[in-house]
Amino acid sequence: MTATSLLVLFGCSASPSPSDAALAAAHSSSPPATPPTQPETRTDLTRRPSPIAATVDLHGASLTDDHWTEADANGLTTVIPIAAITLAGARMDITPTTADQSADRDADTKANAHRFRVVAEQTTSSGEWARLYQWRDGDLCFLTGGSPRARARCHSHEVKISCSAQALLDVCTSIAPNGSPITPKADLAATFPATADPVARAAMGAVAMAIMTDDHATFERYLAATGVDMVPRPHRPRVHLTPRQIHDQLARRSITTLASIECQDRCVWSDNLGEQPDRRAAMTPDPASFGMIRVLRFARQVDATWKLVAIDDQDLGNDR
Repeated sequence: MTATSLLVLFGCSASPSPSDAALAAAHSSSPPATPPTQPETRTDLTRRPSPIAATVDLHGASLTDDHWTEADANGLTTVIPIAAITLAGARMDITPTTADQSADRDADTKANAHRFRVVAEQTTSSGEWARLYQWRDGDLCFLTGGSPRARARCHSHEVKISCSAQALLDVCTSIAPNGSPITPKADLAATFPATADPVARAAMGAVAMAIMTDDHATFERYLAATGVDMVPRPHRPRVHLTPRQIHDQLARRSITTLASIECQDRCVWSDNLGEQPDRRAAMTPDPASFGMIRVLRFARQVDATWKLVAIDDQDLGNDR
């Protein structure tokens, strides 16, 4: 009796072994294999030492961190982060901005049409843009562009670069926003580098901002309890004003008028005034490097706070 006969005898049906063709068909019906994940090519600029709220595709370029400083609306030093992109021997800087980029772009093109011509341009559907201009007086170029969404600008580091740096256009138009914009803030250590005590720097920064915004309450909060020695301009005798007298005078005039602060162009605060006595600090709103400048002087109090104790002039001579 064969094996098949025995299976039938005991009520079992015989099933043939699956053929190679059937196995192949079953295998072909399984889900396709997942393709390998492509490596992330975008770089997160928020994680850099000089953070910018954006990501960028470097397209093979190198990235380093840099910064530059400028005086903000209150005359305090602000550190501006820079993502420095180098490709094909040329450097492009990405920086945060609050400017209207479309207005800047059109204004630049119209105002400087006699100086350069557009040789390459890229835009994206989301608003990123980049232009490579060639100077009409030679064969060199410069680049500018940005991302209004990310509130970031890109521009060639040098005014004149090789026109072979066209590949940087791809990097510039790849900028995309990443989180909320990071607004640069005043850096008091950079504004007052000669003043070691951070409490003194904070007091100086608060008084500077109070003067620039005419914030009487803040200004009066930093007056020494014993009053302020003041030399009014022009060339008047030194007077001593109590906090109450200053309060009464501020009811009729601004802080800049009371303190005789007159910046020729704009106020730029610094403490570049030479070595100060112990427990003393001083700052000036005048960016001049010579001549007579206005100085605000602070002293450390017994409770470790710093207060304004004098406003007078200092002659820098021929050189600061």
